[in-house]
Amino acid sequence: MGPINYLSFSGIASCILSLGSAVLVFSKNPKKLLNRTWALFSLFVSLWAFGFFWAFFLQEKSVVLFWARFLNMVALFIPILFLHFALEFSEKSKKYKVPLIFFYSITVVYFLSTIFKPPWFVSSVSLKEGILYPDAGPLYYFFPILYAILVCLGIWFLFKEYQHSQGARRNQIKYLFAAMAIGFSGGVTTFPLVFNIPIYPFGVYGPTVLSVIIAYAITKHKLLDISVVIKKA
Repeated sequence: MGPINYLSFSGIASCILSLGSAVLVFSKNPKKLLNRTWALFSLFVSLWAFGFFWAFFLQEKSVVLFWARFLNMVALFIPILFLHFALEFSEKSKKYKVPLIFFYSITVVYFLSTIFKPPWFVSSVSLKEGILYPDAGPLYYFFPILYAILVCLGIWFLFKEYQHSQGARRNQIKYLFAAMAIGFSGGVTTFPLVFNIPIYPFGVYGPTVLSVIIAYAITKHKLLDISVVIKKA
């Protein structure tokens, strides 16, 4: 499979599976904030993957530029939604409400700035490693920093929850760690080439694997059903 087909196929696979995860979790309990948070997280991963598919399916410069800006703008919300999910899963969202609002505000302001000045975010696309790939504008340099901060915070809260949990709850968090490790480490590989660092985005299947692991854990291990965990404990 050529590099273009590899990337476009990974995009459509992640899009379908992440959307399925969003629908599955939301339909199980649409009133629960934990489920809504995960559904939103999965929805934005699906939108990111949808943009990824179109950016690499046609490989026409104007088309790639449009979808490259779209997928990166959408991706801004993925780390903050992950942090929100991690806090909600750890039952600490109320305790850290102010920091959460602060990071949401930063994300929204950042997103709006990319809408008003898209060339400052993704300036253009150029041929890199045999594919047309985005070029970073001055606003883009903040993205990996924000991504790292929010993802690391989310993982930290899940780790603290893991330390104080046992039984079924502890087993659930293991699935979360496995899924997030694969998903986010895969997402990280999409950054270097934007900055002309010759590292191919080989980890784009990470979000696909993430969605599969979480969907399995939800159906087999009641991942987002805290009441079941409490009963088992």
